[in-house]
Amino acid sequence: MLGTGDETVAGLVANDHHVLGKRVLTSGGADIGKVTDVEFDHESGAIENLRLDDETIGGARLLSVGSYAVVVRAIDRSRR
Repeated sequence: MLGTGDETVAGLVANDHHVLGKRVLTSGGADIGKVTDVEFDHESGAIENLRLDDETIGGARLLSVGSYAVVVRAIDRSRR
């Protein structure tokens, strides 16, 4: 699991896990697109949002960044 602020950025750099262009998978296994942009908090360096082609994923949903994909927490859409 990623940390916050400087730990998040340092972890991404140290592991050479680039985020842009990676597949985004939910914790339920659904492929929901590819990362087109990343928004950071200017003060803390924490990831605020992942932008995909058709949606924006809040940084709080980010679970991990691997060599193949970014994994985000799935949302239960049946509860809307």
